[in-house]
Amino acid sequence: MTQARPTRHTTLSGLPPGYELFIVALSIFSIGNVVIVLGPFDQDTKAVALIIDLVLSLIFLADFFLRLSRSHPRRVYFIDHQGWLDLLGSLPFPLFRLLRLVRVTKAIRRVRAMGGRRVVRAVIRERAQSALLLATFLVIVIMEVGSILVVAAERGAPNANITTGGDALWWSIVSVTTVGYGDKFPVTALGRLIGSVMLITGVGLFGVFTGYIARVFLTPRSEDNPEAAEIAALDKIEEE
Repeated sequence: MTQARPTRHTTLSGLPPGYELFIVALSIFSIGNVVIVLGPFDQDTKAVALIIDLVLSLIFLADFFLRLSRSHPRRVYFIDHQGWLDLLGSLPFPLFRLLRLVRVTKAIRRVRAMGGRRVVRAVIRERAQSALLLATFLVIVIMEVGSILVVAAERGAPNANITTGGDALWWSIVSVTTVGYGDKFPVTALGRLIGSVMLITGVGLFGVFTGYIARVFLTPRSEDNPEAAEIAALDKIEEE
């Protein structure tokens, strides 16, 4: 009996290429945080990187359990595909964070195994999901970078109320989400410029989230969608 090939819109792990690219991007970004934590940076910058790294650790743990649940039997992923390394790399401990290099390598291999053209085609077809993942990644990056920059700009300024990494990250969260509590705000010209950029990008990125939610409720099912049916038919012809 011949073994069925995986569908063209999933990697060998059974997950969409857009999701795999999202995990690759987060893994590379997390390695940058490891460099910040271990490098010659000030304590406020390290505090921001550590807090964001906790968020990334939760995402990586969720990714590990997702892959484990999709593996039958589970030992195939955990042992044969070295899933235990993914688990250790998900933990927020200094030495274990370096194992995320293994996660990057494995994710890149999964995407490459599918082929560049298929990845691009899958991302385009599932562009709503891909846009959501891209927006999520950009929100995380912007919050960290904005926090690091604003605390550096406000440090030492008269009447400054953003004086620690925690203050800066809280301010960046309420700025990107456009909530704007007003308890923390920049007082320097450079800090306000950074805040303006974060507010503008926040409006655009969270527009992606609301658009995706609207699409989930309003888009008809694939079998009732002529465009999706046409794309599926073209895919089947190309595979044959």
